[in-house]
Amino acid sequence: SPMTFVSSTTKQDNTSSIKPNQPAQEIIKIQINTSGDLAPLSVRSFSFDTGESTNPLTDITLARVYYTGAANGFSTTTPFGDAFVSPQGDFTINGEQEMINGTNYFWLAYDVSASATVGNILDAACTSLNIGMDVTPEETNPEGHRLIELIYCEAGGTHLSQEHISLVTIGSVQQSSEDGMDGYEDFTATIAELMIGVSTPVTVKNNVPFSSDELIIWADWNIDGDFEDEDEQVYKSGPLGITTYTTSITPPAHAKPGLTRLRIRLHDTAFGPNATPCGNANLGEVEDYTIDVKEEMVGVEQVEGSRTIIVYPNPMSEELTLEYPDNQTSTPFHITNVLGQTHYQGFLSGKTIIQTNQWPPGIYFIHVGVKTESLARVIKF
Repeated sequence: SPMTFVSSTTKQDNTSSIKPNQPAQEIIKIQINTSGDLAPLSVRSFSFDTGESTNPLTDITLARVYYTGAANGFSTTTPFGDAFVSPQGDFTINGEQEMINGTNYFWLAYDVSASATVGNILDAACTSLNIGMDVTPEETNPEGHRLIELIYCEAGGTHLSQEHISLVTIGSVQQSSEDGMDGYEDFTATIAELMIGVSTPVTVKNNVPFSSDELIIWADWNIDGDFEDEDEQVYKSGPLGITTYTTSITPPAHAKPGLTRLRIRLHDTAFGPNATPCGNANLGEVEDYTIDVKEEMVGVEQVEGSRTIIVYPNPMSEELTLEYPDNQTSTPFHITNVLGQTHYQGFLSGKTIIQTNQWPPGIYFIHVGVKTESLARVIKF
């Protein structure tokens, strides 16, 4: 008998998280049911909407439809029509695909931008399709979405041992710990700020050192959910029987600003070692932290307030000069570190020079006025 249209609907089978910079990520499935083998019907177009997607213009580079026939599983083998570049709101994909008798599966997929924002969601609705006539699916906007999220490989230590990380210091941020379950501790709620091109001191303490212990540190500079790219192994001690490992980390010029992952592994090179960022070692521990990579500042940053502070040099080393050209009277000011602790205070009138050679490296905030009429941020290296 001639083929007739029976029904259609949409579903969202896959709601797992997606990393930025990923091609052909399944979003929704369009199911079309037919009856009859003769004079087969063909799908000529699909009309979509980006639904509840947070920011499709920046998170999605293109949208494409794929056809899998009767196979109820996403595949990119058979594309339908041409890709739609930078979809936002309503968009239509035209093509020509002859259908089979029974159930036919089509899939909308997005290419996720390398600059997609972590925490945003990707979503879609199929508002109609054309098979020689316009058809509205029974369900156009299925429940669910996909979250843009950095998904890192698991890592740890198989055996509990005395060799574990007991204290990590990144700039002014400190985190103490015991040996975590499965040789892993998640300290991603602990955030350390790092400036591109500026060195930040890092120390890591080994609870009970052995001569074959090694410490390795990785940073995900391009925020793509792995530690496999250029310059992402930032420290490797080699076998050392020491209690405290001391180094510094300088985000490279190509580092992407934003929140990203720092991974620290302590392992025993003589007994079941693992010198990679993924998987387990026999002994030792892995700890994860969040670093907030900032672009290097030069000169003045006025965060709030109508009066300009001139601050130089920035970054600073031996001394810091503050100028408050609009000020006619002596105005109180104080300087805090990233923990909000007051590091210096005084009165500002015209030009003030502060000796900073004894200050610890890190980020400092200059608050001018009783109610912070102006605020500036400076770096000490």
